[in-house]
Amino acid sequence: MTPIRLAFFLAIVLLIWSAMHGYVFWRLASVPGWLTTCRGGPESVWRWRLAASFPLARLLNAKDFATIGRPLEFFAANWVGVVFLLFSALLAADLITLGGWLLPRLAPSVRGGAAIAALLLSVVGFVQGFRPPVVTEHEVRLAGLPKERDGLVVGGDIDCILVR
Repeated sequence: MTPIRLAFFLAIVLLIWSAMHGYVFWRLASVPGWLTTCRGGPESVWRWRLAASFPLARLLNAKDFATIGRPLEFFAANWVGVVFLLFSALLAADLITLGGWLLPRLAPSVRGGAAIAALLLSVVGFVQGFRPPVVTEHEVRLAGLPKERDGLVVGGDIDCILVR
């Protein structure tokens, strides 16, 4: 990939990433008691920090600053999940209320309910992420399998396939 194509790709990804964050914070600002304003104030600094956390963590890890990058990436990767669930839930709420046009008085409450549902799903996802995976073994018998392939085992790390 040429540097120009890579820069163009990264620009599009960061534009989508910024738009998704902007939409989430803009919609949360319309929910009473969540965010007081969408512009200015000390809370806007935290919004930019949250939006920049994942790209910054990836950049730090790529430049061998793992002592800072790894904890930041752990936090930021979880933030990616939270913001995606918030984006999806708030978008669904806006589709149901047609952006607040259909039910203008209920739209903020619908958005608040959607945000609460997204945050609860985020907690469930976080807890499930710490559970150990369930490993199931299956023996498959194949007619006509060459003798040298008998006893083939597929498994191990995600990055490799072990053959015995």
